[in-house]
Amino acid sequence: ALQKQEDTKKQSRTEGQRPENKSKNRYKNILPFDNTRVILQIKEEDPPFSDYINANYIKSETMVNRLGKIIPKTCIATQGCLLATVNDFWQMVWQQNSRIIVMTTREVEKGRNKCVPYWPDLNSENVYGPFTVRHVLEREAIDYKIRELDVTLTEKPNSKPRKIFHYQYLSWPDHGVPSEPGGVLSFLEQVNNKQDEIRDAGPIVV
Repeated sequence: ALQKQEDTKKQSRTEGQRPENKSKNRYKNILPFDNTRVILQIKEEDPPFSDYINANYIKSETMVNRLGKIIPKTCIATQGCLLATVNDFWQMVWQQNSRIIVMTTREVEKGRNKCVPYWPDLNSENVYGPFTVRHVLEREAIDYKIRELDVTLTEKPNSKPRKIFHYQYLSWPDHGVPSEPGGVLSFLEQVNNKQDEIRDAGPIVV
């Protein structure tokens, strides 16, 4: 464990420390590692360092896909969106073909902003950069909400929307852990079952 901690300390976080990217970080001391960060696809005319988002790939245990092949299980860990990073967030979700987003906080907790809402109100739609997101369904469980969002490229309004499932866990205490693990385990089971149902789904975004 100590060796892992030392290895982590040695990993560079140069991109997150660049002056051009500092405003994209919610917390100045929580930055992605350079070697595992998610790199956004950018165009030639985009400003320098536009490929940055505060997000890391995280690989955990292996899993067996539909063809019986053992593959590493990967998710993407990212920060709560800032107003200036919502468009980048949706670009990442689209680029990675992620179909499930897990949010473990409320938008505001104890009077502090934790995450800018990056989805529209129910039965409405918003445009985020090149993407149009429509909020088509919302269900509420004891500890969490499930939203269904249809995402399309704005320039192709008649194309088939990409269905995104947004799970928001509402009972995770700020700066703590839930006292009763049963609710969390049930929530994770729902998320994992949904991920398994979706063919060729990209990594879950957390």
